[in-house]
Amino acid sequence: MVFNYKIEILTPTVILSGDKIKSFEIIKDGNKAFVVDFDRLIRNEENFMNFVINYPEILGDRNNFLNTLKRLNINYKNYIKNEIKGYIKGNTEVSEFVKTAGRPYIPGSSLKGAIRTFLIKGTQFQGEYEKKFQYLLESKKDNKKDIKKLVKNIDLKVFGKAVMSPFKLLKVSDSNYLEYNDLKITNIQVYHLLKNKTVLDLYAEYLDSGKVLNGTIKIDDFEKYGNMDFILRHYYKDPRLIFNDFVKNINLGVKRYIEKEKEIVTEQGIEDLKRFYNMLEDKLNNLNENQFLLQLGFSTGFYSKTIFVKNLEAKQVRFLKSILGKRKKNYKPEFFPLTRRVVKKDGVMQPLGWIMVTLTKK
Repeated sequence: MVFNYKIEILTPTVILSGDKIKSFEIIKDGNKAFVVDFDRLIRNEENFMNFVINYPEILGDRNNFLNTLKRLNINYKNYIKNEIKGYIKGNTEVSEFVKTAGRPYIPGSSLKGAIRTFLIKGTQFQGEYEKKFQYLLESKKDNKKDIKKLVKNIDLKVFGKAVMSPFKLLKVSDSNYLEYNDLKITNIQVYHLLKNKTVLDLYAEYLDSGKVLNGTIKIDDFEKYGNMDFILRHYYKDPRLIFNDFVKNINLGVKRYIEKEKEIVTEQGIEDLKRFYNMLEDKLNNLNENQFLLQLGFSTGFYSKTIFVKNLEAKQVRFLKSILGKRKKNYKPEFFPLTRRVVKKDGVMQPLGWIMVTLTKK
């Protein structure tokens, strides 16, 4: 079966390329800040290029860079690439959205990864994962290498070998490409749940709400991968029902996740986030049968990227910290992790990366 998918961005969505806009490429002018198209500047302004070759140190300081442009009588406004909303510190770098030939898109791997996570949350596979994690927790392994090896084997124990995994059947294309000017830049606030305030600002390119992208999802026939007895015995009783279960169970996984987040922010009295999740829950409850919600991309949080649907216990948090090599801190396990990444729009906090996907059979 093959479906066209349509993604509608619901909240600012960030998928990082690993590249950064350097601080010297950002010019502050009064209470505004702009990103300069440095490559185009070099190509078009020979005097500037020669100056940089002879005095590369000007790129280490934003003021020197701007003063050099003025000295060479170059108007930076002719080379503005993007505008940054909100206050930005002097040495800030901006993380770049993934692009091809300068045009942003959503990789199929990012979409498939989010589908996989929330589909597991909404099926019996989630319980299987938790059982294996609990077994691992109760094992007497002390060597970190042994523990990490067991963690990697959880997938194998739940689904069998890679060729047996139902996700082998799922093929998700990259989306179509948008234009660079479809991207915006803003600060992402790292919001501390217990302190009830922003403790750090990050900056990134993002796709804003209302943007639409398209691509295809293909669910291959079971027979293509040969021996699929494991799947047929444990979950997918009838391959013809996979699409119905697929959409329904993703939304069930999302529902469980929203309920957990609502419980946390309600207990902490964070009204902005409580209102957001109430709105998101209403949207979830009013979807068509061919629609589902997902959260994907950068800084969407621990629970959105793992199979857990309940708050971890203290011993589970300690165990995860020992695997991940985190420093021991005073913490409340019911609020693990203690921070959420949000963007403020019109004074209202929104978690990153929420999208709505609509499927249409080809």
